Amino acid sequence: MQSIPNEMILASAGSGKTWQLTNRYIGLMATQLRAGGPVLPERIVAVTFTRKAAGEFFDSIIEKLAKAASNPKEGKKLAADGTDPLSMVLGDLTQSEYRQLLRVFIQKMPQLFLGTLDSFFSNILRAFPAEFGIAGDFEIIDNHMAGVVREEVYRSVFKRQPEHARGSGDSQKEFMEAFRRATFGREESRIRSELDQYIDTLHEVYLHASPEELWGNPRAIWGNKCEWLGMQINLHESFDRLFEIFCRDDVSDSQMEVWQNFRDQMEEHVPGTWFETKAGYLLEKLLKQWTDIINEEATIIVARSGQKLSPEACNLLYQIVT
Repeated sequence: MQSIPNEMILASAGSGKTWQLTNRYIGLMATQLRAGGPVLPERIVAVTFTRKAAGEFFDSIIEKLAKAASNPKEGKKLAADGTDPLSMVLGDLTQSEYRQLLRVFIQKMPQLFLGTLDSFFSNILRAFPAEFGIAGDFEIIDNHMAGVVREEVYRSVFKRQPEHARGSGDSQKEFMEAFRRATFGREESRIRSELDQYIDTLHEVYLHASPEELWGNPRAIWGNKCEWLGMQINLHESFDRLFEIFCRDDVSDSQMEVWQNFRDQMEEHVPGTWFETKAGYLLEKLLKQWTDIINEEATIIVARSGQKLSPEACNLLYQIVT
């Protein structure tokens, strides 16, 4: 049998994808016939997105084979697309051969797979449930049932938890805090649509990174080489020590006011949210001098005046920022 190249057909709705794909299906059967071996359409997998499209796919193959079997001109029409590598074999088929392909296709109908992507993958899962670690009696829910299940999940998430159920209440608070961070700055009355979008985004991430050890574990992403995964420190105590150093170094009142504002913002900061202008401005200056801070000899402009940071101050700032 001749080698059949892979081909991607990019086209919008209604532009003829089904026409080309059904031609390819018939062409594969014709190639088997011309090779002198058995015609095995049951070994051809044809998948699409919807059941409606799968039904149209099946109907189109039957219709094309029937027309070509009764009219030579119809057979020539199938070979009209010169860009298809199988158009030549379609043009060479006789009415008798088209009738033979039609007969085989109808006889093999119970064994054929012309369906949706969902049904194709569910068949694989049902054939090898143990290998995938699932039960073999699962079902694929339709859009209506998916909405019903999602509504039940929402109700369980937002249901008020009794005080003694501390574990479940903590999970509820964690979810609500994560949702609040993800929608920060988009507080609207359309909370349901925002919630749906948030869940869909997380589900997409989960599909690509389902192992539990990848979630909430920065080391799985950065390894041990990321300096921003610094040690866990007490910010309040670290700032107290930093300010003791500043007092010893005679830092000006205006500079201390900037640092105090920075401390307040750092202690109240929630990951994923923005700093206020003044705190963000000072953080930007620190990051520009980051190499010097690591080397423990930095000078930055604070309140329009240069401030030289001692090695101890540089070390504390490194811990605070990371």
